[in-house]
Amino acid sequence: MKVGRINVYTSGSPSTVTTDSTQTRVEEDSQVALNVGVGEESDRTVIATYKGRASVRNPAGQEITMSSREQVVATADGALGAKQQIPDPPRPLDPQNNEGYELGKDTSILLRWGYSSEMGIIRLQVSRSQRFIEDLIDVDVASLRKGWARLRPAAPGVYYWRVATIGDEAVQSDWSAVRKFQIFSGSRQRLLEDTTPPELVYSPPQQLGQMFIIEGQSEVGAAVTINGEAVEQDGEGRFRKTVEVTKEGWNELVIAAVDPSGNRTEYIERVYVEVY
Repeated sequence: MKVGRINVYTSGSPSTVTTDSTQTRVEEDSQVALNVGVGEESDRTVIATYKGRASVRNPAGQEITMSSREQVVATADGALGAKQQIPDPPRPLDPQNNEGYELGKDTSILLRWGYSSEMGIIRLQVSRSQRFIEDLIDVDVASLRKGWARLRPAAPGVYYWRVATIGDEAVQSDWSAVRKFQIFSGSRQRLLEDTTPPELVYSPPQQLGQMFIIEGQSEVGAAVTINGEAVEQDGEGRFRKTVEVTKEGWNELVIAAVDPSGNRTEYIERVYVEVY
């Protein structure tokens, strides 16, 4: 990498990212983000380990190993700073996903998230883009010291929001899960009705004896289940779940996603278990 941001997700094998000043090895089953010379970090490389383990080495041979929720900052010449603790992100509470508001009738939209005074500063972003493209971000404030914010409905459309915690030494957490809401006018309400089933993609299950590892991605805000058991997703809808199958012979894994409007996408995977 020369410049930019990248999120690295690994499963069964490691990955390596090289920049002008560092080389980072991301171990198996890890989630690591790198920010190389962007924004406030224009003269630095920030390596943040949100899950698993990673090690960063500079050209002089200095190496630092990081565990979950730790980050290291490297200067332009490769000097590595001390490890910093990454705080946990807040958990969005309200409104319910896909909540609708009528322009001219609803005077405000209340966003709430889990918060305690020990968390410090909260950063809030509201965007018309599910990917939070910079030109489509309507709200970006990093000075909140409370568990809520009020928005004034301004224009019809679908909006996405997320929050992060800014801890000691301005270290920011990863973003929370993304939620969305809709603003409509009386004449446009029907146009915003959602009847499209959510996207659901996944890799073939990886078998380890009676255990099956399933990795995939669904629409942000959809509820994913495997055989009826809830699956945790990250802020971009990615998931990874280990399922144990105890019955010998052929079994079915039902992988489903249901969006806030009740639309459902479902797949059935047949897997074979041999008990020795």
